[in-house]
Order: sequence, then C-alpha cells, then structure tokens
Amino acid sequence: MNEGLKKRIRELLRREYEQAEKRASQKGLLKKIKKELLAEGWQESYAGELIKLTRQAEKALGAELSKQKSGGKAELKAASQIIENVSGHYDYVYSKMVREVEKALSNAPSNRASWQDAAREALKPLLKFDHYVETELQTGQAALDRAIRINNLREGADEGETIYLRYEGPIPERDYCQRHFGKVYSLQEVEKMVNDMGQPALYYCGGYNCRHRWVQQRGELLASYKNGSKVIAGPGYQQQENETGIAKMRAKALKNRHVVLQKATGTQNKKSADVIENGVKYEYKTIRKDSIPSTATLNAIRRGKYQAAHIVLSSEQNIPKEDALNAIAWNVKNNSALLRKVEFWNDGNKKWEISLEGIKNYEI
Repeated sequence: MNEGLKKRIRELLRREYEQAEKRASQKGLLKKIKKELLAEGWQESYAGELIKLTRQAEKALGAELSKQKSGGKAELKAASQIIENVSGHYDYVYSKMVREVEKALSNAPSNRASWQDAAREALKPLLKFDHYVETELQTGQAALDRAIRINNLREGADEGETIYLRYEGPIPERDYCQRHFGKVYSLQEVEKMVNDMGQPALYYCGGYNCRHRWVQQRGELLASYKNGSKVIAGPGYQQQENETGIAKMRAKALKNRHVVLQKATGTQNKKSADVIENGVKYEYKTIRKDSIPSTATLNAIRRGKYQAAHIVLSSEQNIPKEDALNAIAWNVKNNSALLRKVEFWNDGNKKWEISLEGIKNYEI
C-alpha cells in the first residue's frame, strides 16, 4: 500500500471523528474507505497484472487460455487454472479485507480523541491484504514459469523418451521440500504429486513463495527399487572403481536414496564429486582384497576428500576399525576443512559411519 492512500484514509477518519455531530455511520465510513480503494485503482491494477500473466502464458504456449478448459496440452490447462486461482484468491481476500475493516471500525472507541486508534486498526487489514495479493501474484508468476519450462521439455523430448526431473534450490525448510530435495523423479511421477498446501507440485513446488524448482536430469535409469531408491547414470558417465556397484548397493539398502552418477571432471585439490545422493556430493572408494588395510584406507580418504566431503568406503576385506579411524584422523589433521563424514561398508551392509565431530574427537 502506498503512503498516499494510507494518508488519505487517516485524514478521512480524523475528519469524521473530530466532527462528531456530523459523523457518518459505520456503514457510511466503510463505503468511503472502499471508495478510496477504488480511486487508488487497486482492482484495476490487479486486473492488469492478471492480463500480463495471461499474455505471457499465451505467447509462450502458443494458444488462448480461455479455450483450454478441456482438451489441449497439459500446460495450457495448467496455466489457465493457475491464473484462475490467482483471480479467485484476489476476490476472496478483498471480501475478507472489507469485513475486517468493518469489524475494526465497529470495535474502535467512539470519542473524538481516539481517531488515531481507529485509523491504525482500520489500516491493519489493508496492509495484510496488500501482502497477500503480492504473494499470490508472485506465486502465480512462478507457477506459470514452471509450466512454460515443463512444456518446453515435453516439446523437446524424443518420442518415447522418459523425462526425469531433479528437485533443486536453496536449503529446504518446508517438510515437502525436505522430503524431495535433491531427488530425481520421472515427469509422470511428479505429475501425481501434491504439495502440503494441496497444490500440484509440478507447478507450485512446495507452495506459496517457494524458491525451489524442477530441473531436468538427463541420463539413463540403471535401477529402481521398491524402497523408493533409484540409480541414474548421468550423461557422459563412465564407470570408475566399481561406482555403479556401490551405488546400487546403497540404493538397495537405504530407503528413498536417489543416486546420480556424474561424469568425472574433477582434478586433485578441486572438489568435483562424480556421485550425488539426494542432492549431496559423495565420493565412492573401493578397498581391494589384496591391499594393505591401513594404507589403502588412508590413501582412499586422502584422494576422496578433495572431491567430496562425504566419503563411502566399500571394502572387499574386513578392516579393523582402529586402522580405519587412524586413517581418518590423519586426514583430518592434515586438512580437516574438506571432510564431513566417512561411511564404511562391507558385504553390502553399512558397518559404521563417523561424522566430523566424531573425527575431531578421535586421537591417533
């Protein structure tokens, strides 16, 4: 709400309260405030924003939204529904705002010295309304942008190609975003998802003002498990040190673990992990049967910590835990900033793991 409108409403109430004998009825006051809102052009401004959203979608999707109630492309129907939701929410919020202004005026003191209290209470719903409208417009704009991107992905896909999407963005706070952050789903799977606010997650992600997005994950699905885990080989991926086997082992053992094997691009002293699990970079290392346990463990961690802060050691032999901990502690002592967690796996099962705090507290 601009300062000019706030000033005019305050002045309106001051005049009414100071001229007690000529004061308008509560209904009359409400009518005058609504007149100020109309004069400010809020409704016209909001209608103009809806027109902008509609034209943007029609230009990008190549059709009139008014003709998309049934049939046609999925994103055309979605765009039409998104704009309809924005419009309907405005009508609801405006009606609610007027009721709250009316309630505030009826509860305000009637003496002339109290006009400032009345103005303050009457302006609260208006300020809240302004915030709601801005949120609705921003959320509708983001949903339309996602619908346009998804439409472009559909049109660019080869016939019969499965489109995979990865949930990305800032560190998640909402429950829905935490559950899906860094994970990969087929477009068909995401189409069935509904966020915790009851909105289609393909277009609204986690809901109002959500800053996350669905990004295409190219590659080949290597494995999918009943526990919700899956393994995908990203474009250009070439197997190194039995990474595919470790990825499948972990996906099979850990619930809802989405593993994406990346093309190796890293160089020493440069973190560029070739494995991403649920949005977190991991480095896989294999310890062979014929290696010296303590030396092999030390070298595996030494190499791996420059690629990712989380290291998975898959061993073909039983390594004494003390040898492994000594190797970890040595690496932390020489460069602790690069290491966050080490997991030790043997025979397809996780034997143990140690976090940064545990590593720091361990003495050689």
